[in-house]
Parts: sequence; structure tokens; C-alpha cells
Amino acid sequence: MKKVVEDFRRKINRQRTAPSLLDYSYQTLRNNVKTFEEFAPMVTAGAMVLDAGCGFKPWERFFPEGTRYVGVDYSVEWSTPDGLASVDFLPFRDNTFDAIICSEVLEHTRYPENCINELKRVCKPGGIMYISTPFCFPEHGVPYDFQRLTQYFYKDVFKNDEIVAQREGSSTLGSAFTCFNFFVECTPLRMIWGFRQLFYLTMNLATVVSDAVIDFAAPKLMRSLRLYTHMLPLGYSLIVRVKKS
Repeated sequence: MKKVVEDFRRKINRQRTAPSLLDYSYQTLRNNVKTFEEFAPMVTAGAMVLDAGCGFKPWERFFPEGTRYVGVDYSVEWSTPDGLASVDFLPFRDNTFDAIICSEVLEHTRYPENCINELKRVCKPGGIMYISTPFCFPEHGVPYDFQRLTQYFYKDVFKNDEIVAQREGSSTLGSAFTCFNFFVECTPLRMIWGFRQLFYLTMNLATVVSDAVIDFAAPKLMRSLRLYTHMLPLGYSLIVRVKKS
């Protein structure tokens, strides 16, 4: 069991921070990393950072020396937290943290708005948050997979804050290519190692190319037409600056 957990730790941490074209969810992971690369430099040495739902702490090494990094999760079997806690009830005082990470967690909570309010509670005024969630993605972490959140949820729940950056995981066409990866990953076809890797590589390259073409053409398109090219995102990642009166 220990080896299984260690293999999973290496795999999931590598996927989160250095996604490969051979990963079935490459485009989602790549989108999240791009946003995190904007977020990490905003955190200064000496800052207090909370990783809510930290898993095996893939993001910790990206912060400068002197950063006080605290990771919490609900399980010690499949994570390495500094303490056990649920995102909807954090054991910290108000205005404790300068920066907060909540990556691929909110879809596993029953009441995501309550969780975001709890994250905002422990965040200092003017503090920043990095959040990512999947949208077009297979069920995972079952039975604790409860919903998919849209950009309109985030715009509403952060309407009194500043959304510094927000990215969609892919265009609708790119998502369609990635869904073929999901089909393979969720069927016995995933056991055919060589086929699986070649298939993922092909679909991921098709996704990258199609998204590049759409991004190039988008400025020439009507705003409403561009909206239709992005109605099936793979997921969202964003940076939010928390404002408190």
C-alpha cells in the first residue's frame, strides 16, 4: 500500500506542476499551471500561505524561502497535510493568510459558496486566492464528486472582490478532442499502454492546434460568435484579490 501511495504522489505532483502531452487531461493541467505561474510571483517572502485541500503539496516548492506554508486536507492516507480540516470549516482565525490555494477541491464539496466564504474569512484584506476546478471532466474522487462550477458562478460569488485573472481550460472544439481522451481513460482501452499514450499525444496536439487557431481568429469574430466557441470549457482557473470593507 505504501508503494501505491508513493507512486500516486509522484504521478499527481508531476501532473499538477509539469503536465505532459502524454497526460489524458493535459490541456486542463496546462491551463491551471499557466494561471498558477502568474499567482506564485505575487506571493512575497514571509507571507502566510494556506493550501486548502493540499494533497501532497505540489505547489509548495514554487514559493520563496521564508514563506510560511500550511497545508490542510481531510485525509492523511492520500495526502501529507500539516493538519486535518475541511474547506467548509477551517480552524484558523479571521484574516490569517496572505495567499490561499484551493485547487481541484470545490467540486468535491456540497456547498461551494460556503467554502469560498470560509476561505475569504481566513484571508487577509487584499490577500490573493488561486482557485481551479474542472468543468468538462469525468466523475472522480467518487462518491465525493458533487458538481461542476461555471464562470458565472465565480463572477457571482466574487462580485465584491477583484478577479485578477481567469482562464478557460480550452475552446469547445479543443474540449471535444480531449473528451476522446476521457473515453479511453475511462474504459479498458487505457490498459493498452502504447496505444493509450499515442492516442493522448495525438488528441492533445489536435487540441493545442485548434485552440491556437481559434485564439488567432477570435479578435476577428463577433463577440457573440466567440462565446459560442467557448461554451464547453474543460475547467476554470483564476486568481482573486479579496476585498473586505
